[in-house]
Amino acid sequence: FVHKLFENEFKNYKNKVIKRETFLKIKKKIISNLQNLDAKLNLPDFYKKALKTLLEFRIDRYFNLLLKNFKEFNLVEVEVELKSKRFPLKGRIDRIDLVEDKIRIVDYKTGKKIGTPSEKGLKKFLEENPNYLEKFDDESLIKVSKTLKSAQMPVYILLAKEKFPQRDIYCEINYLSAGINDEIIDKFEIKDISIFERFLIYIIQHMKNSEFIYPIRDYHCEYCDYRFICRYY
Repeated sequence: FVHKLFENEFKNYKNKVIKRETFLKIKKKIISNLQNLDAKLNLPDFYKKALKTLLEFRIDRYFNLLLKNFKEFNLVEVEVELKSKRFPLKGRIDRIDLVEDKIRIVDYKTGKKIGTPSEKGLKKFLEENPNYLEKFDDESLIKVSKTLKSAQMPVYILLAKEKFPQRDIYCEINYLSAGINDEIIDKFEIKDISIFERFLIYIIQHMKNSEFIYPIRDYHCEYCDYRFICRYY
């Protein structure tokens, strides 16, 4: 529901420059549209009221924090699906902006924080374990997984790099449910995407060659962006 609120409002400004006053207008409209929550939830009135109050607080706080260091940007895409021409990959991105000649990928999160890999950590792993990406046993997969943490943001950068090859690209994970003392934005950037590509090729090959599989197919798989390349789906 929250993602849809943001999508429905931001899409009205696609290919437009978002200035401070426009950003404030978007904030007010999204909070106003929270009143439509009643028709979408089958909950007692008390819970609906409590949820609306909580969402209004978090959305208001989210926009206010962003406004402190606001820079105008051009809104390029909203809820767009990108497909790779080089890998069997696709991904749906919440928002793509152009900020000071750089592409910014914005990903909204309403849950807990996710881990993101460090470029330095990936390089170190490859230097210390030059043969690991050629092994498809469970021990190797676990070590690669712990190093990579999450492939989501690197995949987004890889997909965006194919669409915008001349631009520098970075990701911002926006945590709408962050606590009062938590950072609301995590920035992720990887300059040498070829390093991540080696890990990506390993993951794809592991799906094809490994006898081991850790996730058991469940209804969650229906929402996985990588189900179409997984032979267990």
